[in-house]
Amino acid sequence: MLDRTESMGEDWERYSTEHVQFYDESVSPLLTKYLTSFGWHVFLDVGCGDGSLLFALNGRGYFKNKTVLAVDISAKRIDVARAICCDFRCYVDDACKLENIGNNAVDVLASLQVIEHVPDDDAMIRQIHRVLGENGVAYITTVFKKPQAYYFHRNAKGESVIDPTHIREYQDEQLLRLLEKHGLEVLENKKVQEWKPILGFVILGRIGATREALARHPLLKAIRRIKYPVPGYFHWEIVVRKKKESLGSASNPAD
Repeated sequence: MLDRTESMGEDWERYSTEHVQFYDESVSPLLTKYLTSFGWHVFLDVGCGDGSLLFALNGRGYFKNKTVLAVDISAKRIDVARAICCDFRCYVDDACKLENIGNNAVDVLASLQVIEHVPDDDAMIRQIHRVLGENGVAYITTVFKKPQAYYFHRNAKGESVIDPTHIREYQDEQLLRLLEKHGLEVLENKKVQEWKPILGFVILGRIGATREALARHPLLKAIRRIKYPVPGYFHWEIVVRKKKESLGSASNPAD
């Protein structure tokens, strides 16, 4: 019997085709802070999609002389991400399993707007803990939803959601408790108002824009900066590291 992730594989491939991710050069200041705060060698993007974060970090020179790993559930998206740089090691993999990533193998892990999509956030957090090395940090983003939050999408339960593919939208500190439960110390967590650009990805796709359009065309980039607030929704950034007492011996680093 297939688990939910396996049975959704075909749906994710269709979704990856219908929802192209466009590149820009923006990087969160919070992620930048940790990329520049200590010496690191191995970077992992969990749920990399079409590689928008990889594109931005590579363009800014963060990956010089580094090992870059990336995983996504969609084979089509992995092919796109791999094309950004031939040195990237990209795998079709489940964020809740990370079968291609060794124990304690990663210095910096990033996972942007992924954990709300996975069938088991508890399992994903256990994998983050497993692959992080000593002194490694993980940068995780998701959405935070207040009780009065409203958006026009509806999920299978008829609830208002910011994205119809979200399995969950966190409404309390449950995620922080899960991280702590699995041996991850929360270094920082920050919530800021969620804004949506008036020039959405759907419109960009319909006008035939390339993935690099936002990085290469100043006018499109300027228009995309015009945004509207989403009532009751926040962009949630979290940085964690392994608690000292939960550190295990390093083994099986990624080849």
